[in-house]
Amino acid sequence: MTRREKILQDALRDIPAAIMLAQNAAITAAAEDATNKDKATKAAAEQDATTKANAAMQLATAVPSRIRQKRLTISALAAGVGGTIEVVWDTPMPTTNYNVTPPLILGTALLSLTSVTNLTKTGCTVTLKNISLTNLLGGTATLHVLAIHDPL
Repeated sequence: MTRREKILQDALRDIPAAIMLAQNAAITAAAEDATNKDKATKAAAEQDATTKANAAMQLATAVPSRIRQKRLTISALAAGVGGTIEVVWDTPMPTTNYNVTPPLILGTALLSLTSVTNLTKTGCTVTLKNISLTNLLGGTATLHVLAIHDPL
């Protein structure tokens, strides 16, 4: 066998090994790509879950943060008589853009909300009038005032 034939035979013998190396490299590269895609997919899924969890938390905390409730003791109101009540929220409102809704019935008296003035983040002034024919008697009564913040 000539030297040229020997080199050719060695080269032909190395071709399957080279093909196997190339195949292994391709398989490894494909596996790495799949792993990277899996990592990217997993990261995207985790980001999506985090975003949804944050949105749920914001909703859960946003609703209560928009509502204020205050229990106040008021003096007796005779039929047809009104009174002014200062309301101070335990937690300030985010802005002064809110609606106040006290109850219409307190005991046997029917109350009318005459006005809400002096809206601040920390409170407001509520003017009520007993519009029923019944006196609100007994010295004092508890009034529940509810305010809902309007974010718009």
